[in-house]
Amino acid sequence: MKSACPHCRALMVEYRHGLSLGLVGCLRALQPFGLGAADINTLGLTHNQLANFQKLRYWDFVAKPVEEIEDAGNLWALTEFGLCFVEGRI
Repeated sequence: MKSACPHCRALMVEYRHGLSLGLVGCLRALQPFGLGAADINTLGLTHNQLANFQKLRYWDFVAKPVEEIEDAGNLWALTEFGLCFVEGRI
């Protein structure tokens, strides 16, 4: 959907991202860690999964465990919502 900014009239665009099987596979790979952090480079994910992993934040499924540390590297953790989703409770 395209619209104009009410302040500067610049074009605003909304991009939609679907939840794919590859992204769900990322969640499944994190599931054994529960709410604990894991280095995603050690989970055996494909290049596509690694490149798109951060999209899981759009649904609040994953988060960086410590946002304030600059060198958190590739550490990610399931959120409570993400854990409930991957376990089929929601």
